[in-house]
Amino acid sequence: MKDHLIRGRKRPTGWPGFLFIAGCVVSGAFLASCQTSPAVSYVPPKPAEIAPPERASAATLDDLVQKLDSAVLGVLGASPSADGLLKVAVIRFTDIGGESHALGRYLALKMGTDIGKVGKYIVIDPGQIHQLLRREAIEQGIVDTRSLLEIGRKVGADRLVVGNYTDLGSQLDVTVRVLTVPEGHNLGQASETVDRDAALMNLIHVGP
Repeated sequence: MKDHLIRGRKRPTGWPGFLFIAGCVVSGAFLASCQTSPAVSYVPPKPAEIAPPERASAATLDDLVQKLDSAVLGVLGASPSADGLLKVAVIRFTDIGGESHALGRYLALKMGTDIGKVGKYIVIDPGQIHQLLRREAIEQGIVDTRSLLEIGRKVGADRLVVGNYTDLGSQLDVTVRVLTVPEGHNLGQASETVDRDAALMNLIHVGP
């Protein structure tokens, strides 16, 4: 059997020769792919997102009022009046439907009392505000922010404190805002939650 020369090497013919050629072709293709394939840059995995800690809810209704007081006092600002005392009207809080239960009146009265104790503010008589609210509701059928600002103007207020509450099931979410009178600029707002208990539910169930 004769041997054929390929590039200075002997290559056996027949079946062994076929295997030899096939092996050379595969090896050559593999080397070529390694040399011509583009390099793939390493992309590090994205870090896992860390959820922000849940806001702690107020333990009692008094704790809730203290937190709301702190937020309101932080944004009331200085008085534009010559006597240096800022006149503040605290409107009774309402639910998301606009209804004010005993809870809304309690929050407004309690916060108004606390603001008055600071000594830098004059808190408008809640009874005077309540009469204007009733008259507005009878005449207009709805009391919106514009109506509240008009009431604040009538009683001579520099600031209006308004708020609402939402029933979340096991908790109650309460939001408070501080508005300038008569412009209605929002100086700031805060939202706090309180766990529902028997005392809180009694205040919610008592109507206007």
